[in-house]
Amino acid sequence: MNRPGTEGGRPANGRDTLQPSSLQGASASCGCGRLRSRKPTSRRLRPLPTQLLVFLSAGLCLGLSAILTGCNQGDTSSSPAPQVSAFPQLTEVQHPSLEGVERGARVTLAGLRGSLGDLLSKAESPPKDLAAAFGRMGQAYHAYGLAGAAGQCYGNAATLAPQDYRWPSLRGSLALKSGHLAEAEGHLRKAVELAPGDAPAKLHLGEVLLQSGQAEAARENFAAVLDGPPPEGQAPGPFDPAALYGLGRAAAALGEPAAAVEALEKVLKLRPEAGAARYPLAQALRKLGRREEAQKLLAESSRGEIPLPDPLAEEIAELAVSSGALLGRGSEALVNGRIEEAQQWYRKAVAADPRSSEARRNLALSHSQAGEHQEARKVLEAALRLHPSEALLSFDLANAQLATGDPNDAIASFKRALATAPDFEAAHFNLANTLMQLQRWQEAQVHLDGVLEVSPGDPRALYQRAMCLYQGGQQEEGLKALKEVLAETPDLSAARLSLASILAQRKDILGARHQYQEILRLDPSPASQASAHLQLGLLAQQTHNPVDAESNLRRAMAAEPKNLEAAMALAQFLLQRARAGEAVELLEPLQAENPKNIELRYRLITALIGSGDHVAGRQALEEGLKAMPQDLALNHTLARLLATSPINRVRDGQRALRLAQSVYSSDRSLDHAETIAMAMAETGDLKGAAGWQRGLLQQAQQMNDRNLTNRIAVNLRSYEAGRPVRMTGR
Repeated sequence: MNRPGTEGGRPANGRDTLQPSSLQGASASCGCGRLRSRKPTSRRLRPLPTQLLVFLSAGLCLGLSAILTGCNQGDTSSSPAPQVSAFPQLTEVQHPSLEGVERGARVTLAGLRGSLGDLLSKAESPPKDLAAAFGRMGQAYHAYGLAGAAGQCYGNAATLAPQDYRWPSLRGSLALKSGHLAEAEGHLRKAVELAPGDAPAKLHLGEVLLQSGQAEAARENFAAVLDGPPPEGQAPGPFDPAALYGLGRAAAALGEPAAAVEALEKVLKLRPEAGAARYPLAQALRKLGRREEAQKLLAESSRGEIPLPDPLAEEIAELAVSSGALLGRGSEALVNGRIEEAQQWYRKAVAADPRSSEARRNLALSHSQAGEHQEARKVLEAALRLHPSEALLSFDLANAQLATGDPNDAIASFKRALATAPDFEAAHFNLANTLMQLQRWQEAQVHLDGVLEVSPGDPRALYQRAMCLYQGGQQEEGLKALKEVLAETPDLSAARLSLASILAQRKDILGARHQYQEILRLDPSPASQASAHLQLGLLAQQTHNPVDAESNLRRAMAAEPKNLEAAMALAQFLLQRARAGEAVELLEPLQAENPKNIELRYRLITALIGSGDHVAGRQALEEGLKAMPQDLALNHTLARLLATSPINRVRDGQRALRLAQSVYSSDRSLDHAETIAMAMAETGDLKGAAGWQRGLLQQAQQMNDRNLTNRIAVNLRSYEAGRPVRMTGR
């Protein structure tokens, strides 16, 4: 069981980590960490989003707030707002001021305004050229989230070039993003009329129709894009995932869950990372009564959007050259799982504005998501040299330091963040969790009190505070506080797991079992269901109820198939009952997915050897030693297998002896010494093995361990009879 007060060996509910910032939209903020609604007391510190914004396929559309950061960079590029007096049929465009706009964006917008102004000043300007200029100006405004001016420019372009589908298509995408569905429908219908073969326009129109309750019409649009399965041997079309996604949601809206499941499962087959399809698919599965499948689906983490190749959107994105716009492109890539691409955009954002802490923080985030925590630390340390008083940078650096196994450095960074922003709630919470991991209970309690000053009554802070009291020696007071938390927040599973663990430690098995059953009743999340079943299985083993134990362990795996703790507990249960083959089948795919998990590797090797498959066992040991050549347990296990396997091609006495002697020189345990005798016997030195074993027998007798003494005596008799020791195997 986990130590009470922690979850899975990690801080319970730490606000740990970075989230991408500068996503599309005027509301995009600078944040990476998850903060509460109250701001820390720092003028430089802004609140962070609690969840990611959706990146629309219509192209990057950063809000003006994302580019108003470079007004003092020495560039004076500007241009008067173009007038349309020479062309009375056109709408007067309300051009926004460029004062304070980031340098890269200001240069781009001012240059396009100048070109448009030159054309408007000449009554003889060709309508085709003027339409292109208005369209380009609209695309630039669109790229920077200036929707009003963009729409007016598109309108003038459409007036001057009424047969060009691009302008109504882009006006439609703008209206869709703004939620003006009727307007969007009109523009997109016009675009489809002008370009019947343009798949993006049809897909956008289908989305508008679906959102406005016209599900049957939406389905027709999506089906027209899909146009049947690809010929055998050919890859699906680039628009198939988006069309199938639309078809699935349209079918669900029409009350046809089976058709919805069919289409959405195809989406995930084509794009497994497209997490946006998981929720509607789970909903459709539930309507078909397939609840377990729905639960498993939602347990798989994936946030990617459905890809929709759109040349018009790409043109718009290419126009955005400000640091904020480049950040948006990076965040779009990161949300959709394209980490290397995200890093490229973030590096460009840093180059565009080297002092941008947002760009550097997001670059660090992309390294963290790639598992490159040292690289993330380097990026954040460089950012802190530029902005030493920015609390968010210190906070993110602390989390990166935790990820690289440096809790003391992390503590210093959390404290630096709090020195700048004393009511930085997430920093208090993560610092408290770090201190709890180091069993510094009283210090942790101080920072949990800091959380409660910002958010009085926070149930998780109250829970952690109760655990600090309990672990810090005030057990009855802590237990009382823990029960009070659960009385107010009965579905707080982390607290209930800790209470159950405490009760089990106090030998109150019935009380512990009741708490785990309450979790099953109150919290349907796969993680909580798996944890409760796992602990019930372990309790059943303690009370010698193997049927109940296996049932609960298998239910834990069913709730969360990739739960390694549950998998290893079930594997150990199977090994204890001489069912090693079943343990191997359980562990092999998990070990392949988690090649660096040492404990999982040990358990699989034990299962392979226990099943008698010594060839596979030796191979697994050799692979493990390539990754961890100094690991004593792997070296010792391989030495014993090489010395005692009944399979000729597995045994190697000389190598076994070298390994056993090396292990024994590092750890002079009786178990390691016994392996030396086994290896000596395998080399043919049975007399030496017997002499060595007699010395071990004397040590065992002095330890008064009957089982150990008997085992050593049995092996000694084997050596004296001229036989090496052999384990069973095939």
